[in-house]
Amino acid sequence: MSETIINIGLFVTYVLVALAVVSTLFFGLLQIVRNFGKAKGALIGMVVLVAIVLISFALSTGEPYPDFQVGALASRWIGAGITTTFILVVLASAAAVFTEIRKLFN
Repeated sequence: MSETIINIGLFVTYVLVALAVVSTLFFGLLQIVRNFGKAKGALIGMVVLVAIVLISFALSTGEPYPDFQVGALASRWIGAGITTTFILVVLASAAAVFTEIRKLFN
């Protein structure tokens, strides 16, 4: 009896999460279409982030590690995630240094 209730609860949760994701994407796209001028900065940021991920994926190797049960594609995505993280940390640090130097001269 309790297993049935848990399964129903999980199913309802999955449906609600799916509805939340769909509504978030729908209303986000609707805002972008309505206010395209204001959304340019966010769209440029998303394109830059996708470009960084794709560059990181291209730079990563698909070498599987024998100690872990990870395939070549998963290993490549893991490497891409680590490289993306390094690139974003460097960019954030450079932006912080640039901002502080700019404030120093103003």
